[in-house]
Amino acid sequence: MNHRYTTEEKGKAVAHRFDPKEAQLPRRIRAPEIDTSALVKENLLTLIGRVLNPKEQPIGAIISALPRKWNIKGAVNGSDLGQNCFQFRFELEEDLHMVLAGRPYHYNHWMLVLQKWEPIISSSFPSQIPFWIRLQGIPLHFWHKAMIDTISQELGELVDHKITKSSARILVLVDALQPLVKDSIIDFATGEELPITLEYENLEYHCSVCSRLSHVARNCPKLSHPRRHSPPKSRGSQPSVFSPPENSIETTQYPRRQAAAPDFSKRLDRHGRPFGERVALPPARGRPISNKIVPRTEDTNHFERPTSNQRPLRERHQENQGPARNTTRRSDTPVWREKIPPTNIHLEENMEYLRAASPIERPPLERNLALCDFPPAQGVPTREEVMNDLRE
Repeated sequence: MNHRYTTEEKGKAVAHRFDPKEAQLPRRIRAPEIDTSALVKENLLTLIGRVLNPKEQPIGAIISALPRKWNIKGAVNGSDLGQNCFQFRFELEEDLHMVLAGRPYHYNHWMLVLQKWEPIISSSFPSQIPFWIRLQGIPLHFWHKAMIDTISQELGELVDHKITKSSARILVLVDALQPLVKDSIIDFATGEELPITLEYENLEYHCSVCSRLSHVARNCPKLSHPRRHSPPKSRGSQPSVFSPPENSIETTQYPRRQAAAPDFSKRLDRHGRPFGERVALPPARGRPISNKIVPRTEDTNHFERPTSNQRPLRERHQENQGPARNTTRRSDTPVWREKIPPTNIHLEENMEYLRAASPIERPPLERNLALCDFPPAQGVPTREEVMNDLRE
């Protein structure tokens, strides 16, 4: 029996097996120990910014647009720092504080993070946006500084608060990289609980599902699978919180009308009375144009005047509508009726006397031509007839 060489003996073995965990680990570099006091003092008048939606917020456009909105006295220089961050270096300290006092800022209706530079080491810096939050639902006798401090601890760092007789507002530094807190429940010492609503002022685009500032609801990761790749719904499945109810307007489908329309005589008006039989329309009025040259032939276009025993359309319509609709009011719209020429015997006699007294009788210009008005044309005389006339 021949000996078979293994893969290792042939030299076809894998020299190094690929480990996916090793590929994901970046190369680590150890930072040296240096004195950074001079650089810290140099960057004290620097603001660090972050975009929350890079697709809708180009950093180059932001660097050129934001200084135009600031009414500053000194110079300012902006630059892109990468990783969705940028910086502004100010010349005057008062300009820096004025810009910080005008927060929050947004570009293209998306919120911007703008924070004073600090000598810290953190990948999440900057991340805080100051928001004025209106507290709704708190009982009036709990509009107290202690209640304000308790609520602000769950939201972020409290900067300021304003309590008046009409509203309670707090200024809190909120972490923009985390979902916003819009609803909460307060537990009281007596055992009651009360839901409250937090209304953020000057808040632009955000997700109404997860309350993040980086996308809108249609691009929310929580809704991407149910909306785009939703499996067929089984009969016993429970309704999802991300889908509308079955009786909503979006999912309701009305069946098409398949039955034939009821008879006209069985239809009812808005008062519940039947319409009755369908009203027959009278034939069209007016006489067709006659041609006296061409003899008239029997055809189907013969005009007949409506018979006198047929009642007018208005009377039949009032009878079908019932006694409640019987009215004698006349319509204001004009109706065309054929005018019958008056018969005057004396006028006709005068016209005959004028015709007899006139020396030349001329046919009227508006008369119609008949066949007798066109006598047959005479033929051309022959050569023999012409020669006979000359001899004579």
